[in-house]
Amino acid sequence: CELCPAGTASATRGAESSDTCAPCRPGTVAAEERSEICEPCAQGYYQNAVGATECIRCAAGKFCPKGSSLALGAQCDPGTYANLTDADGDPECFACPAGLSCAGGGAAPAVCSPGTAAKPAQGQCTLCDLGTYQPDS
Repeated sequence: CELCPAGTASATRGAESSDTCAPCRPGTVAAEERSEICEPCAQGYYQNAVGATECIRCAAGKFCPKGSSLALGAQCDPGTYANLTDADGDPECFACPAGLSCAGGGAAPAVCSPGTAAKPAQGQCTLCDLGTYQPDS
């Protein structure tokens, strides 16, 4: 049996032609020959071409949710972060969870270091006040 080439996938058993080897759609890839499915690009990566074999790293300041077909210019304010997109293709901005720092733009939430903390929707980690401590990161 012949192998479907990288960049394509076929879940058809008993296929008789290469017509069953469908090119991966944008946002998905098949890195190896003989793929049964095209895998979505991981968060932080995108692929805008059809029939691709690898995903492209999202540029700094951009937002690429899982399965992205393009790098989005996330415009979230400090204290918020971009997450999944909805049908219009624009990223949604969410309040930063407690204990995390969110710089805004397309940056992912960051864990605060020991000795610092962040309140919900706060853009940065701040030092613990006198008489308080934070042992965890």
